[in-house]
Amino acid sequence: AAAAGREPTVIWPILWTVRRRMGIAGAWKVLGDIFKLVNPLILQQILLVVEGGETFVARERAWLLAVLLFCTTWMQIIIDQRYMYFSQRVGFRTQCAMISVLYRQILQLTPGARAAYSSGKIANLMSTDCAKVQTCVSQFNLLWLVPTHFLLALSLLIYTVGIAGLAGL
Repeated sequence: AAAAGREPTVIWPILWTVRRRMGIAGAWKVLGDIFKLVNPLILQQILLVVEGGETFVARERAWLLAVLLFCTTWMQIIIDQRYMYFSQRVGFRTQCAMISVLYRQILQLTPGARAAYSSGKIANLMSTDCAKVQTCVSQFNLLWLVPTHFLLALSLLIYTVGIAGLAGL
């Protein structure tokens, strides 16, 4: 039953059910974001080699930086694809589960109770509303990943440019 004056919600039980799979998807996304944030640092080292500055790689082995840049970009693409796969899979499973529960409930309605709902409302529940829940579940990790990614990018900017990087906010 709902608490005093509050409507019951279905999203928190759904998220509790898929928390492990969403955690795996979140781990893939964090790993992909790490590769995404490493690329500017590698590019900075390549530019230091070209300019003749001090770098952690000898000038004769600078080609390794280009190979490393290629590999990190490639890994980022593969890992982002895995994140999308896991999150979309969880979302679609959630959508299928909700549609089957709704279908089962509709079949158990008495003819009098079924008359209270139009076929359009039932079809809307089973298609549009379940698709919205699927989208929310598959994108739930972005609630905590976007601020984390923003803070990491801001710290990289401050590391590279200095305190003047805060002026861009």
